[in-house]
Amino acid sequence: MVAVLRKRGIEPVFYEMPIERELQNLPQPLQVRNALLAAYPPANNCWVVIAPQHRETLDGLHLNDAGASEAGAIFRKIPPCARTPLTPAR
Repeated sequence: MVAVLRKRGIEPVFYEMPIERELQNLPQPLQVRNALLAAYPPANNCWVVIAPQHRETLDGLHLNDAGASEAGAIFRKIPPCARTPLTPAR
């Protein structure tokens, strides 16, 4: 899908949705993060990092209204393809 979008002149932007700090180093989020970084390395793809202060969630993974609103505001202010280096989890 990324290749199809790029052929249309669209540059996909990847970002990791913030999750509760207690969950971010569990095996499943680490596996997903590492797989995505391997498939779409930051050197060749646009990755942005957003870190809203309101990280309270409804279910551990989905931000509540305040966090979602803040994340959206942060995301809208990021210039196109402003890269922030991500590193694979250890």
